[in-house]
Amino acid sequence: MKRLVILGSGESGVGAAILAQQKGFDVFVSDRGEIKEEYKKVLLE
Repeated sequence: MKRLVILGSGESGVGAAILAQQKGFDVFVSDRGEIKEEYKKVLLE
């Protein structure tokens, strides 16, 4: 499986993560702060 690390969990980072998941990537999202709850839910679906 292809892996991808995304730095930043803002709107763009989460959007990139969702697209990468749809394309078959195993995605890891990192942020210097906390990831917003609404984004966590979307990423864990």
